[in-house]
Amino acid sequence: MVFSRQANRKSGLLAAGFMVVLAVTCAGAAQPYQCKAAYKHAEAIAPSKAQSTASVKAIWHNTVNDIYGLQWSAWDIAKSKRIICESTGNNYYCRASAKPCLYVIN
Repeated sequence: MVFSRQANRKSGLLAAGFMVVLAVTCAGAAQPYQCKAAYKHAEAIAPSKAQSTASVKAIWHNTVNDIYGLQWSAWDIAKSKRIICESTGNNYYCRASAKPCLYVIN
């Protein structure tokens, strides 16, 4: 039982030390993303919500690519993302808006 307590204490101290090093390292690190201030928008319509959502993301990507270039057009790293979809009877109409971001490599 003594060995178990010592092992737990050592691993707890090691974890605490790691968190301090991580916090200090991250505090001085530059932001990994640079984002545009303006939102870019897109619209799509398709028979299913999933298809319309996929289409509106692709249209947003293409729109941003045309304006800022490929490096800014990744939906996954865009900020303040929003997709709103409405049923229009047989189709879904979706609108997307987001701020394009660039992944910065130091």
